Amino acid sequence: MKGIAYARVSTEEQASNGVSLDLQEARLRAYAEAKEWIVACGRDSAPEEFEFGYFDELTGRIELDQEKIHKLHSFNVLQYPECQECFCKYHCAGDCPDRRLADRSDCSAIRRIARQVLTDIADGRQQAKSGVTDTGIRQ
Repeated sequence: MKGIAYARVSTEEQASNGVSLDLQEARLRAYAEAKEWIVACGRDSAPEEFEFGYFDELTGRIELDQEKIHKLHSFNVLQYPECQECFCKYHCAGDCPDRRLADRSDCSAIRRIARQVLTDIADGRQQAKSGVTDTGIRQ
C-alpha cells in the first residue's frame, strides 16, 4: 500500500514532551497507508476532513481532491471571525484545525500564557527569543 502524509511538530514543548517528528511521521504514514490517502493530519477528531488525495496505482498518478484542498486552505487564522481582533492570532494561528473542529480550542489558555510572557518580557523578567533553535523549530 502507498500513502503520503505531511508531518510537523509545532512547538519545542511538543518536541520535549515526546511528540517527535519521527513519531508523527510514523503515525501519519500508518494512517495514510491504511487508508491509501494523502492526509494533512491523522488526529482522531475528524481525520476524514484532512484527507485530500490518493495514489492511483492503476494510472501511477496522484489524484487530488481540489474541493478538499480548498477547504483545508480555509483553516487559517484570517478566516476565523473570532480571531480577527485577538492579539495572539499570529502566535497560535487560530489553534489546531482538528481541535477547532472538535470544539476543543485553547484560546483562553493561549491568551493567558502569551499575556504572562509579554508582561515578563516588558518587566525584564524574561528575555525575548527569536531565530531558529538547534531542533529547527522557529521561536
